[in-house]
Amino acid sequence: CRNKCCRKAVEMKKIILLYLYFFLVLDLLLGFLLKYLNLSFFLNPGQIVRGILLISLLIVFFFDIQNRISPITAYLLILICFFIIFLSVLFLRFKSPLLLFEEFSHISKILFILFLIYYISKHHEYFFAKLPKIIQVNFIIFSLAIIFGYFTGAGLSTYSYIEGSSKGMFYGGNPVSILSLVYFTYYLFNLRFRLKNILFVCIALFNIHIISTKAVFVVPIIFLFYLLDRFLKERLANKAIFAFLMISIVFISYFLVVPEVVNLYENRYSKVLKRSYRVYQKRERVFEIPITAPLEMIAYRRPMAARMQFSDMFQKPQFLFLGFGHTGQRDFWIGQNMSYHDASMDFFDVIFQYGICGGFLIFIVIFATVFNILLNLQTDRNSIIVLLLFLYSFFGGHVISAMTSGTIFALFIGIKHGEIENQKRWEPEILRKIKKKLSWLER
Repeated sequence: CRNKCCRKAVEMKKIILLYLYFFLVLDLLLGFLLKYLNLSFFLNPGQIVRGILLISLLIVFFFDIQNRISPITAYLLILICFFIIFLSVLFLRFKSPLLLFEEFSHISKILFILFLIYYISKHHEYFFAKLPKIIQVNFIIFSLAIIFGYFTGAGLSTYSYIEGSSKGMFYGGNPVSILSLVYFTYYLFNLRFRLKNILFVCIALFNIHIISTKAVFVVPIIFLFYLLDRFLKERLANKAIFAFLMISIVFISYFLVVPEVVNLYENRYSKVLKRSYRVYQKRERVFEIPITAPLEMIAYRRPMAARMQFSDMFQKPQFLFLGFGHTGQRDFWIGQNMSYHDASMDFFDVIFQYGICGGFLIFIVIFATVFNILLNLQTDRNSIIVLLLFLYSFFGGHVISAMTSGTIFALFIGIKHGEIENQKRWEPEILRKIKKKLSWLER
Protein backbone atom coordinates (compact mmCIF):
# COMPACT_ATOMS: atom_id res chain seq x y z
CA CYS A 1 0.00 0.00 0.00
CA ARG A 2 2.88 2.34 0.86
CA ASN A 3 4.61 1.58 -2.47
CA LYS A 4 1.35 2.24 -4.31
CA CYS A 5 1.00 5.64 -2.60
CA CYS A 6 4.62 6.48 -3.50
CA ARG A 7 4.02 5.60 -7.15
CA LYS A 8 0.89 7.80 -7.24
CA ALA A 9 2.84 10.69 -5.66
CA VAL A 10 5.54 10.39 -8.34
CA GLU A 11 2.89 10.26 -11.07
CA MET A 12 1.23 13.42 -9.71
CA LYS A 13 4.59 15.24 -9.75
CA LYS A 14 5.05 14.25 -13.38
CA ILE A 15 1.54 15.42 -14.30
CA ILE A 16 2.14 18.85 -12.70
CA LEU A 17 5.57 19.02 -14.34
CA LEU A 18 4.02 18.25 -17.73
CA TYR A 19 1.50 21.05 -17.20
CA LEU A 20 4.32 23.46 -16.26
CA TYR A 21 6.16 22.54 -19.45
CA PHE A 22 3.22 23.08 -21.80
CA PHE A 23 0.76 25.52 -20.19
CA LEU A 24 1.72 28.13 -22.81
CA VAL A 25 0.64 25.76 -25.59
CA LEU A 26 -2.75 25.61 -23.88
CA ASP A 27 -2.91 29.42 -23.83
CA LEU A 28 -2.00 29.58 -27.54
CA LEU A 29 -4.84 27.17 -28.27
CA LEU A 30 -7.26 29.35 -26.27
CA GLY A 31 -6.09 32.50 -28.06
CA PHE A 32 -6.58 30.83 -31.43
CA LEU A 33 -10.05 29.44 -30.62
CA LEU A 34 -11.53 32.23 -28.49
CA LYS A 35 -9.90 35.36 -29.93
CA TYR A 36 -8.76 34.55 -33.46
CA LEU A 37 -11.70 32.32 -34.51
CA ASN A 38 -14.07 34.03 -32.03
CA LEU A 39 -15.60 30.72 -30.93
CA SER A 40 -17.41 30.23 -27.61
CA PHE A 41 -17.60 27.17 -25.37
CA PHE A 42 -19.63 26.24 -22.32
CA LEU A 43 -16.33 24.87 -20.96
CA ASN A 44 -13.23 25.79 -22.93
CA PRO A 45 -10.14 23.51 -23.13
CA GLY A 46 -8.28 25.55 -20.49
CA GLN A 47 -11.11 25.22 -17.98
CA ILE A 48 -11.32 21.46 -18.60
CA VAL A 49 -7.56 20.85 -18.16
CA ARG A 50 -7.24 23.05 -15.08
CA GLY A 51 -10.47 21.68 -13.63
CA ILE A 52 -9.08 18.14 -13.81
CA LEU A 53 -5.78 19.30 -12.28
CA LEU A 54 -7.61 21.16 -9.48
CA ILE A 55 -9.61 18.01 -8.61
CA SER A 56 -6.35 16.02 -8.56
CA LEU A 57 -4.68 18.60 -6.31
CA LEU A 58 -7.69 18.58 -3.97
CA ILE A 59 -7.49 14.77 -3.70
CA VAL A 60 -3.77 15.03 -2.83
CA PHE A 61 -4.58 17.78 -0.31
CA PHE A 62 -7.27 15.76 1.50
CA PHE A 63 -4.96 12.75 1.68
CA ASP A 64 -2.25 14.98 3.15
CA ILE A 65 -4.41 16.43 5.92
CA GLN A 66 -5.25 12.92 7.13
CA ASN A 67 -1.60 12.55 8.20
CA ARG A 68 -0.69 16.08 9.25
CA ILE A 69 -2.24 19.54 9.29
CA SER A 70 0.45 22.14 8.62
CA PRO A 71 -0.10 25.93 8.70
CA ILE A 72 -0.59 26.06 4.90
CA THR A 73 -3.09 23.15 4.89
CA ALA A 74 -5.02 24.76 7.76
CA TYR A 75 -5.10 28.00 5.79
CA LEU A 76 -6.42 26.23 2.67
CA LEU A 77 -9.12 24.49 4.72
CA ILE A 78 -10.28 27.87 6.06
CA LEU A 79 -10.25 29.26 2.51
CA ILE A 80 -12.41 26.37 1.23
CA CYS A 81 -14.87 26.97 4.11
CA PHE A 82 -14.95 30.69 3.24
CA PHE A 83 -15.83 29.99 -0.40
CA ILE A 84 -18.54 27.49 0.62
CA ILE A 85 -20.09 30.18 2.86
CA PHE A 86 -19.70 32.81 0.12
CA LEU A 87 -21.39 30.66 -2.54
CA SER A 88 -24.19 29.70 -0.11
CA VAL A 89 -24.92 33.36 0.68
CA LEU A 90 -24.82 34.20 -3.03
CA PHE A 91 -27.27 31.43 -3.90
CA LEU A 92 -29.66 32.41 -1.09
CA ARG A 93 -29.55 36.01 -2.32
CA PHE A 94 -30.16 35.38 -6.05
CA LYS A 95 -31.35 31.72 -6.25
CA SER A 96 -29.74 31.38 -9.70
CA PRO A 97 -27.88 28.12 -10.50
CA LEU A 98 -26.38 29.70 -13.64
CA LEU A 99 -24.97 32.63 -11.65
CA LEU A 100 -23.66 30.17 -9.04
CA PHE A 101 -21.88 28.15 -11.73
CA GLU A 102 -20.31 31.29 -13.22
CA GLU A 103 -19.11 32.39 -9.79
CA PHE A 104 -17.76 28.92 -9.00
CA SER A 105 -15.90 28.92 -12.34
CA HIS A 106 -14.09 32.12 -11.36
CA ILE A 107 -13.36 30.87 -7.82
CA SER A 108 -11.89 27.66 -9.26
CA LYS A 109 -9.25 29.79 -11.07
CA ILE A 110 -8.08 31.26 -7.77
CA LEU A 111 -8.21 27.88 -6.02
CA PHE A 112 -6.17 26.28 -8.80
CA ILE A 113 -3.35 28.82 -8.40
CA LEU A 114 -3.35 28.58 -4.58
CA PHE A 115 -3.39 24.77 -4.55
CA LEU A 116 -0.65 24.77 -7.19
CA ILE A 117 1.40 27.00 -4.84
CA TYR A 118 0.73 24.51 -2.05
CA TYR A 119 1.81 21.49 -4.13
CA ILE A 120 4.96 23.17 -5.51
CA SER A 121 5.83 24.43 -2.01
CA LYS A 122 5.50 20.88 -0.66
CA HIS A 123 7.87 19.55 -3.38
CA HIS A 124 9.94 22.72 -3.77
CA GLU A 125 13.28 20.89 -4.10
CA TYR A 126 11.97 18.77 -6.99
CA PHE A 127 10.54 21.77 -8.88
CA PHE A 128 13.59 23.92 -8.12
CA ALA A 129 15.77 21.25 -9.77
CA LYS A 130 13.44 21.25 -12.79
CA LEU A 131 13.16 25.06 -12.97
CA PRO A 132 15.86 25.72 -15.64
CA LYS A 133 14.25 23.19 -18.00
CA ILE A 134 10.72 24.50 -17.31
CA ILE A 135 11.77 28.09 -18.06
CA GLN A 136 13.78 27.13 -21.15
CA VAL A 137 10.93 25.10 -22.70
CA ASN A 138 8.43 27.88 -21.97
CA PHE A 139 10.78 30.60 -23.20
CA ILE A 140 11.30 28.82 -26.54
CA ILE A 141 7.51 28.32 -27.00
CA PHE A 142 6.86 31.94 -25.98
CA SER A 143 9.56 33.43 -28.24
CA LEU A 144 8.64 31.35 -31.28
CA ALA A 145 4.96 32.37 -30.94
CA ILE A 146 5.74 36.09 -30.46
CA ILE A 147 8.41 36.35 -33.19
CA PHE A 148 6.43 34.23 -35.69
CA GLY A 149 3.35 36.42 -35.14
CA TYR A 150 5.45 39.58 -35.56
CA PHE A 151 7.13 38.63 -38.85
CA THR A 152 4.18 36.88 -40.49
CA GLY A 153 1.35 39.06 -39.13
CA ALA A 154 -0.51 35.84 -38.27
CA GLY A 155 -1.17 36.79 -34.68
CA LEU A 156 -3.15 39.06 -32.39
CA SER A 157 -2.16 42.71 -31.90
CA THR A 158 -1.23 43.85 -28.41
CA TYR A 159 -2.61 47.31 -29.19
CA SER A 160 -4.75 48.14 -32.23
CA TYR A 161 -3.25 51.66 -32.36
CA ILE A 162 0.42 50.52 -32.43
CA GLU A 163 1.43 49.20 -35.82
CA GLY A 164 3.54 46.05 -35.62
CA SER A 165 2.81 45.23 -31.97
CA SER A 166 2.02 41.56 -31.47
CA LYS A 167 1.27 39.07 -28.69
CA GLY A 168 1.44 36.06 -31.03
CA MET A 169 -1.64 33.93 -30.67
CA PHE A 170 -1.72 34.23 -26.85
CA TYR A 171 -5.09 34.93 -25.26
CA GLY A 172 -4.29 37.81 -22.89
CA GLY A 173 -2.15 40.95 -23.20
CA ASN A 174 -1.28 41.40 -19.52
CA PRO A 175 0.01 37.82 -19.04
CA VAL A 176 2.19 38.13 -22.17
CA SER A 177 3.57 41.44 -20.89
CA ILE A 178 4.57 40.12 -17.46
CA LEU A 179 5.91 36.84 -18.87
CA SER A 180 8.24 38.79 -21.17
CA LEU A 181 9.66 40.55 -18.09
CA VAL A 182 9.98 37.29 -16.15
CA TYR A 183 11.98 35.61 -18.93
CA PHE A 184 14.20 38.68 -19.34
CA THR A 185 14.88 38.80 -15.58
CA TYR A 186 15.55 35.06 -15.37
CA TYR A 187 18.11 35.02 -18.18
CA LEU A 188 19.69 38.35 -17.20
CA PHE A 189 20.39 37.04 -13.68
CA ASN A 190 21.76 33.83 -15.27
CA LEU A 191 23.92 35.85 -17.64
CA ARG A 192 27.31 34.31 -18.38
CA PHE A 193 29.63 35.21 -21.24
CA ARG A 194 28.46 32.34 -23.39
CA LEU A 195 26.63 32.55 -26.70
CA LYS A 196 23.47 30.82 -25.44
CA ASN A 197 23.05 33.10 -22.40
CA ILE A 198 23.67 36.32 -24.31
CA LEU A 199 21.36 35.17 -27.13
CA PHE A 200 18.50 34.40 -24.70
CA VAL A 201 18.79 37.86 -23.08
CA CYS A 202 18.72 39.52 -26.53
CA ILE A 203 15.69 37.46 -27.62
CA ALA A 204 13.90 38.32 -24.34
CA LEU A 205 14.50 42.04 -25.03
CA PHE A 206 13.28 41.63 -28.62
CA ASN A 207 10.09 39.98 -27.31
CA ILE A 208 9.47 42.98 -25.03
CA HIS A 209 9.97 45.30 -28.02
CA ILE A 210 7.48 43.33 -30.15
CA ILE A 211 4.81 43.21 -27.43
CA SER A 212 5.20 47.00 -26.94
CA THR A 213 3.48 47.36 -23.55
CA LYS A 214 4.46 49.76 -20.78
CA ALA A 215 6.44 46.87 -19.27
CA VAL A 216 9.39 48.09 -21.36
CA PHE A 217 9.92 50.88 -18.82
CA VAL A 218 10.58 48.30 -16.08
CA VAL A 219 13.61 46.88 -17.94
CA PRO A 220 16.12 49.51 -16.64
CA ILE A 221 14.93 48.88 -13.04
CA ILE A 222 15.46 45.12 -13.46
CA PHE A 223 18.94 45.82 -14.85
CA LEU A 224 19.79 47.96 -11.80
CA PHE A 225 18.70 45.15 -9.47
CA TYR A 226 20.90 42.78 -11.49
CA LEU A 227 23.91 45.09 -10.99
CA LEU A 228 23.12 45.35 -7.27
CA ASP A 229 22.92 41.56 -6.95
CA ARG A 230 26.21 41.08 -8.79
CA PHE A 231 27.87 43.78 -6.68
CA LEU A 232 26.72 42.18 -3.41
CA LYS A 233 27.94 38.74 -4.52
CA GLU A 234 31.37 39.91 -5.61
CA ARG A 235 34.26 39.42 -3.21
CA LEU A 236 35.35 42.53 -1.36
CA ALA A 237 38.63 42.78 -3.33
CA ASN A 238 36.73 42.64 -6.64
CA LYS A 239 33.96 45.09 -5.75
CA ALA A 240 35.93 48.21 -6.64
CA ILE A 241 36.93 46.73 -10.04
CA PHE A 242 33.36 45.56 -10.68
CA ALA A 243 31.92 48.96 -9.72
CA PHE A 244 34.43 50.76 -12.00
CA LEU A 245 33.58 48.48 -14.96
CA MET A 246 29.82 48.86 -14.46
CA ILE A 247 30.04 52.66 -14.19
CA SER A 248 32.18 52.75 -17.33
CA ILE A 249 29.70 50.55 -19.25
CA VAL A 250 26.73 52.68 -18.14
CA PHE A 251 28.59 55.92 -18.97
CA ILE A 252 29.66 54.77 -22.46
CA SER A 253 26.23 53.21 -23.15
CA TYR A 254 24.56 56.51 -22.29
CA PHE A 255 26.26 58.36 -25.16
CA LEU A 256 26.08 55.47 -27.64
CA VAL A 257 22.62 54.06 -26.95
CA VAL A 258 20.51 56.98 -25.68
CA PRO A 259 19.95 58.67 -29.11
CA GLU A 260 18.67 55.35 -30.55
CA VAL A 261 16.52 54.69 -27.49
CA VAL A 262 14.96 58.17 -27.73
CA ASN A 263 14.06 57.60 -31.40
CA LEU A 264 12.64 54.16 -30.61
CA TYR A 265 10.61 55.62 -27.75
CA GLU A 266 9.18 58.42 -29.94
CA ASN A 267 8.24 56.03 -32.75
CA ARG A 268 6.72 53.23 -30.71
CA TYR A 269 6.20 53.51 -26.94
CA SER A 270 5.22 57.17 -26.73
CA LYS A 271 1.86 56.30 -28.34
CA VAL A 272 0.91 54.18 -25.33
CA LEU A 273 1.83 56.90 -22.81
CA LYS A 274 0.33 59.76 -24.82
CA ARG A 275 -2.98 57.91 -25.00
CA SER A 276 -3.00 57.45 -21.21
CA TYR A 277 -1.94 61.07 -20.67
CA ARG A 278 -4.81 62.40 -22.83
CA VAL A 279 -7.30 60.46 -20.70
CA TYR A 280 -5.55 61.74 -17.53
CA GLN A 281 -5.92 65.37 -18.67
CA LYS A 282 -9.64 65.02 -19.46
CA ARG A 283 -10.72 63.33 -16.21
CA GLU A 284 -10.69 64.29 -12.54
CA ARG A 285 -7.67 63.31 -10.44
CA VAL A 286 -7.94 60.01 -8.60
CA PHE A 287 -5.83 61.12 -5.64
CA GLU A 288 -4.92 64.69 -4.79
CA ILE A 289 -1.37 63.61 -3.96
CA PRO A 290 1.59 64.70 -6.17
CA ILE A 291 3.45 61.40 -5.69
CA THR A 292 0.62 59.42 -7.38
CA ALA A 293 0.48 61.71 -10.43
CA PRO A 294 3.04 59.70 -12.51
CA LEU A 295 1.08 56.47 -11.91
CA GLU A 296 -2.16 58.17 -12.96
CA MET A 297 -0.53 59.57 -16.10
CA ILE A 298 0.81 56.15 -17.15
CA ALA A 299 -2.23 54.03 -16.22
CA TYR A 300 -5.14 56.32 -15.36
CA ARG A 301 -7.92 53.74 -15.78
CA ARG A 302 -6.64 51.34 -13.13
CA PRO A 303 -6.44 53.69 -10.09
CA MET A 304 -9.70 55.40 -11.14
CA ALA A 305 -11.51 52.05 -11.43
CA ALA A 306 -10.10 50.93 -8.06
CA ARG A 307 -11.33 54.16 -6.42
CA MET A 308 -14.82 53.76 -7.91
CA GLN A 309 -15.03 50.16 -6.68
CA PHE A 310 -13.92 51.02 -3.15
CA SER A 311 -16.26 54.04 -2.99
CA ASP A 312 -19.19 51.79 -3.87
CA MET A 313 -18.02 49.16 -1.38
CA PHE A 314 -17.87 51.59 1.54
CA GLN A 315 -21.30 52.94 0.65
CA LYS A 316 -22.67 49.39 1.03
CA PRO A 317 -21.04 48.09 4.24
CA GLN A 318 -23.00 44.80 4.04
CA PHE A 319 -20.59 43.81 1.22
CA LEU A 320 -17.46 44.89 3.07
CA PHE A 321 -16.55 41.47 4.50
CA LEU A 322 -17.84 39.05 1.83
CA GLY A 323 -17.71 41.25 -1.28
CA PHE A 324 -19.86 41.43 -4.42
CA GLY A 325 -18.47 38.39 -6.22
CA HIS A 326 -17.12 38.24 -9.77
CA THR A 327 -20.63 38.50 -11.26
CA GLY A 328 -21.47 41.41 -8.95
CA GLN A 329 -18.36 43.25 -10.12
CA ARG A 330 -19.34 42.74 -13.75
CA ASP A 331 -22.87 44.06 -13.05
CA PHE A 332 -21.39 47.08 -11.26
CA TRP A 333 -19.36 48.10 -14.32
CA ILE A 334 -22.24 47.44 -16.72
CA GLY A 335 -24.24 49.84 -14.53
CA GLN A 336 -21.47 52.42 -14.99
CA ASN A 337 -21.75 52.04 -18.80
CA MET A 338 -18.09 51.09 -19.05
CA SER A 339 -16.51 48.76 -21.61
CA TYR A 340 -14.27 47.16 -18.95
CA HIS A 341 -15.48 45.03 -16.04
CA ASP A 342 -12.66 45.35 -13.47
CA ALA A 343 -9.77 47.50 -12.25
CA SER A 344 -7.18 45.12 -13.78
CA MET A 345 -5.27 44.95 -10.49
CA ASP A 346 -5.46 41.67 -8.59
CA PHE A 347 -5.52 42.99 -5.02
CA PHE A 348 -8.17 45.67 -5.62
CA ASP A 349 -10.35 43.39 -7.71
CA VAL A 350 -10.15 40.49 -5.23
CA ILE A 351 -11.11 42.77 -2.31
CA PHE A 352 -14.10 44.04 -4.29
CA GLN A 353 -15.12 40.50 -5.30
CA TYR A 354 -14.60 38.67 -1.99
CA GLY A 355 -14.40 41.41 0.62
CA ILE A 356 -11.84 41.96 3.35
CA CYS A 357 -12.12 38.35 4.60
CA GLY A 358 -11.68 36.79 1.17
CA GLY A 359 -8.89 39.17 0.18
CA PHE A 360 -6.94 38.42 3.36
CA LEU A 361 -7.31 34.65 2.92
CA ILE A 362 -6.41 34.66 -0.78
CA PHE A 363 -3.29 36.78 -0.38
CA ILE A 364 -1.93 35.68 3.00
CA VAL A 365 0.63 33.13 1.69
CA ILE A 366 1.74 35.53 -1.06
CA PHE A 367 2.09 38.45 1.39
CA ALA A 368 4.03 36.24 3.86
CA THR A 369 6.47 35.15 1.14
CA VAL A 370 7.00 38.70 -0.17
CA PHE A 371 7.42 40.05 3.38
CA ASN A 372 10.11 37.43 4.10
CA ILE A 373 12.00 38.42 0.93
CA LEU A 374 11.89 42.11 1.88
CA LEU A 375 12.76 41.46 5.52
CA ASN A 376 15.87 39.52 4.54
CA LEU A 377 16.77 41.93 1.70
CA GLN A 378 17.05 39.06 -0.78
CA THR A 379 18.23 40.11 -4.24
CA ASP A 380 18.66 36.68 -5.84
CA ARG A 381 17.02 35.85 -9.17
CA ASN A 382 13.94 34.02 -7.84
CA SER A 383 13.27 36.66 -5.17
CA ILE A 384 13.41 39.49 -7.72
CA ILE A 385 11.03 37.58 -10.02
CA VAL A 386 8.58 37.04 -7.11
CA LEU A 387 8.70 40.77 -6.28
CA LEU A 388 8.27 41.66 -9.96
CA LEU A 389 5.20 39.44 -10.30
CA PHE A 390 3.76 40.71 -7.01
CA LEU A 391 4.18 44.40 -7.91
CA TYR A 392 2.77 43.85 -11.38
CA SER A 393 -0.17 42.00 -9.86
CA PHE A 394 -0.70 44.85 -7.37
CA PHE A 395 -0.41 47.80 -9.78
CA GLY A 396 0.01 46.64 -13.40
CA GLY A 397 -2.55 43.98 -14.29
CA HIS A 398 -4.06 40.60 -13.51
CA VAL A 399 -1.55 37.89 -12.60
CA ILE A 400 -3.28 35.54 -10.15
CA SER A 401 -6.65 35.55 -11.91
CA ALA A 402 -5.00 35.08 -15.34
CA MET A 403 -4.10 31.41 -15.60
CA THR A 404 -1.02 31.90 -17.80
CA SER A 405 0.80 34.43 -15.61
CA GLY A 406 -0.79 32.85 -12.51
CA THR A 407 0.94 29.54 -13.29
CA ILE A 408 4.40 31.12 -13.48
CA PHE A 409 3.61 33.08 -10.29
CA ALA A 410 2.59 29.85 -8.52
CA LEU A 411 5.84 28.22 -9.64
CA PHE A 412 8.12 30.91 -8.18
CA ILE A 413 6.00 31.63 -5.08
CA GLY A 414 5.71 27.89 -4.39
CA ILE A 415 9.48 27.33 -4.61
CA LYS A 416 10.23 30.38 -2.47
CA HIS A 417 7.58 29.58 0.14
CA GLY A 418 8.83 25.99 0.34
CA GLU A 419 12.40 27.22 0.93
CA ILE A 420 11.22 29.57 3.68
CA GLU A 421 9.21 26.85 5.45
CA ASN A 422 12.09 24.40 5.11
CA GLN A 423 14.44 26.94 6.65
CA LYS A 424 12.06 27.41 9.58
CA ARG A 425 12.03 23.65 10.21
CA TRP A 426 15.80 23.35 10.10
CA GLU A 427 16.71 26.41 12.20
CA PRO A 428 15.64 24.92 15.60
CA GLU A 429 17.48 21.68 14.75
CA ILE A 430 20.67 23.54 13.80
CA LEU A 431 20.49 25.64 16.99
CA ARG A 432 20.04 22.47 19.06
CA LYS A 433 23.15 20.87 17.52
CA ILE A 434 25.21 24.04 18.05
CA LYS A 435 24.07 24.22 21.67
CA LYS A 436 25.00 20.56 22.18
CA LYS A 437 28.49 21.08 20.72
CA LEU A 438 29.06 24.12 22.94
CA SER A 439 27.66 22.50 26.07
CA TRP A 440 31.19 21.69 27.31
CA LEU A 441 31.69 25.44 27.91
CA GLU A 442 28.99 25.37 30.56
CA ARG A 443 30.78 22.67 32.57
